[in-house]
Amino acid sequence: MKVKGKKKINFFLTLLFATLLFSFSQAWALFLVLPENHAYIFQDGANDNATIIQENNFNLANIYQYSLTVPVLGVLNSGNNATVKQLGNAGSLFPNSVTVYQYGAANQAQVVQSTNANGNLVEITQIFQKNIVNVTQEGTSGIVNIYQVGSLNNATTYQTNIKNEIILKEVGTNQAIISQTGASNFVNASQWGSNYINVSQSGNNNNVKSSQWWQGNTINITQSGNYNNASVNQWWGGNNAKISQGGDYNQVSITQWSANNAIVDQPGLGNTAEISQYIGISNKAYIYQEGDYNNATISQEGWDGVASILQTGSKNLANISQSGKTNYASVEQYTDDNISEISQISADNQATVVQGENGNGGYYAKVYQSGLENKAIINQY
Repeated sequence: MKVKGKKKINFFLTLLFATLLFSFSQAWALFLVLPENHAYIFQDGANDNATIIQENNFNLANIYQYSLTVPVLGVLNSGNNATVKQLGNAGSLFPNSVTVYQYGAANQAQVVQSTNANGNLVEITQIFQKNIVNVTQEGTSGIVNIYQVGSLNNATTYQTNIKNEIILKEVGTNQAIISQTGASNFVNASQWGSNYINVSQSGNNNNVKSSQWWQGNTINITQSGNYNNASVNQWWGGNNAKISQGGDYNQVSITQWSANNAIVDQPGLGNTAEISQYIGISNKAYIYQEGDYNNATISQEGWDGVASILQTGSKNLANISQSGKTNYASVEQYTDDNISEISQISADNQATVVQGENGNGGYYAKVYQSGLENKAIINQY
């Protein structure tokens, strides 16, 4: 066969492209079949320890520890310690990956990724001194990102089952404990100052997003149901937020400024709860939703206010707004399709609403109080 001119050039280009494509496909096939363990350790300084143990195939681990022997920001002869264990990746198409970077004094990082895991990824960065991280992953598609800057930080994560993801950012003397034993759960937590968070996700498809600023803030979230969402924002200090979601498809949003307490318990289905504690100090809010598709909102802007909403029926609506000092409001809705609104301004107000206790529903109650030493009680049976 004779090939001339441009046809000859096109023929060789086509042949070259086909050869490269075939070679690339062969290399990719070999990559997917053959073991491909990789380990890299870099240590500079004194008292550094690094251990990498990898079995089976497609594991990847990188450890960088920068331990300086000269004083930098008060750091001298750092004692970093990093241990990575990836005990196999049998049956997976993509490798496990661990990257640990530590700078400062007395940093510790330990990562364990178990067998039959697909697409696990852990990235840990610790800067400055006395940070501690402990990560354990089992299952597939788990992702953990931890970033700590400051001193005396503590982060503990545990993941099992499939498609869980954790993103944790800490600056200061914070502590975070996150446990994911369900599937397709997501946690995104940011801590700045000296705060504490504990998240437990044993259900599936749950989401948690939190932000803590300053010091003395505490968050405890338990999600044993499915498809729940929880959001907590804490500013200044001394705030406490506790969320329990045992039902499915529930929504919680909590915002706190200073020394406030908020508790939300949702064992029902498709409920929505919102607590806003702005400006004021030492307010207490409690929402309990056992029924389905209820909506509860509490807003507190004063001092020493107390508000609680109890919804055991379905499709109820409750709204409490308090501004001032020593307000008290309580809403209890036992049946369906009830609406309650309470607004209190100034000091020493008190309001109580109970609707449909004997099986009746569809009631509407509204209380508005402005002034001192007011009391209002509404009972609709």
